[in-house]
Amino acid sequence: MKAKLILINWILSFMAACCLDLDRSSMTGILVILAWFAGSSLLLRYADRRGWMKDIVKRYKLDEL
Repeated sequence: MKAKLILINWILSFMAACCLDLDRSSMTGILVILAWFAGSSLLLRYADRRGWMKDIVKRYKLDEL
């Protein structure tokens, strides 16, 4: 369950980072979204190192790519 929540968090932060309008958004909003993406990426890497993501990797066969 932890792994799925971490993966959902990372996907949402990635989508938010992709939808940024750098010309019209405030600098504070941009920095908050980029910090969220960086934090969720670090959390995703930590979860992978701890072995929490093994079930997701096996289920979707991500190690075969």
